[in-house]
Amino acid sequence: MDRWIAFEWTVEELSLKFDLQFILLNPGSSYLENYLLEKGVQTTRINYIGKRSLFKAVYKVWKILSANKPAIVHCHFIDACLVGLVAARLANIKIRIHTRHHSIFHHKYFKKGIYYDRLINLLSTKVIAISSVVKIVLTKDENVKENKIIEIHHGFDLSLFEKDSIDDKLKDQFSETKPIIGVVSRYIEWKGVVYIIAAFKNLLTDYPNALLLLLNARGPQQEEIKKLLREIPSSNYKEIPFTPDIRDYYQLMDIYVHAPIDHQVEAFGQTYVEALAAGIPSIFTLSGIANEFIENGKNAIVVPFKNSNAIYSSLRDLLSNSDLRQQLSIKGKEDVSGKFSLDIMVSKLESCYNA
Repeated sequence: MDRWIAFEWTVEELSLKFDLQFILLNPGSSYLENYLLEKGVQTTRINYIGKRSLFKAVYKVWKILSANKPAIVHCHFIDACLVGLVAARLANIKIRIHTRHHSIFHHKYFKKGIYYDRLINLLSTKVIAISSVVKIVLTKDENVKENKIIEIHHGFDLSLFEKDSIDDKLKDQFSETKPIIGVVSRYIEWKGVVYIIAAFKNLLTDYPNALLLLLNARGPQQEEIKKLLREIPSSNYKEIPFTPDIRDYYQLMDIYVHAPIDHQVEAFGQTYVEALAAGIPSIFTLSGIANEFIENGKNAIVVPFKNSNAIYSSLRDLLSNSDLRQQLSIKGKEDVSGKFSLDIMVSKLESCYNA
């Protein structure tokens, strides 16, 4: 099960000022649940195996909320929002917040999901938008009143991405392959991984010992991507479907690439921030949060959408220009440290809860 380390960071900070209680919808234990229990945070897991569990989960959450009467209920992700906000409304909880973690996805790929979004928006007294892209979708496409929306970017413990944190044993595993081109992305059409693979295939002509390092390498486009990877020697790529701590892997990379296919498909795109925080010279298409702070040639290289030739050319240019790589590394770290620190996010959450 995935690890949502950002929740761990947030708990560390918010637990100093608020009495936190967690209700988790999961079919079994998780990294977050184990972390919360270790920290002594009151945590209840409701066994949940999809929408068929929804009504039973609403009843169980309603009973918990009715008994505990929290001042605020804050929900994340679709199913938890449906369950938590309905239960909170039935329990007459006055402040009901949800964080919107997707942008235009339902409008483009899953029309039924729009109905869920509209119900969640209606049940919420406040909606946290994680980027300006999300805020635009909420106001323009879903008619949410602007005074109901609070824009709060994700925050990061940026110190954890420093180079001196890398595991030497992990580093030794990749010592014979250079350069390493890194990707952190699910295998799903809108992430644009196919364009990165095509660019990397061309790059092998110039750098026959290059390695394409694919992290979070799983998803609905897996069959198509596996087929593309078979056109590359197996020694030139490595897939890692899941790792509980991705930070060290960034430090293995010489260049990082993230190439979503349009400006709205990413709601945020944490990997933009993580790669720059790690000081990795990066090539990006502008989607999600990148629209707000990435500047071509200053803190990253920007390429057009769905353009493998542009990615290839940019890879070649960066690998042959150490001065540019250093400039991007320094400026990228500087820009994310001023905009996406954990302190900034926690301060805004505190203001939201206290308003």
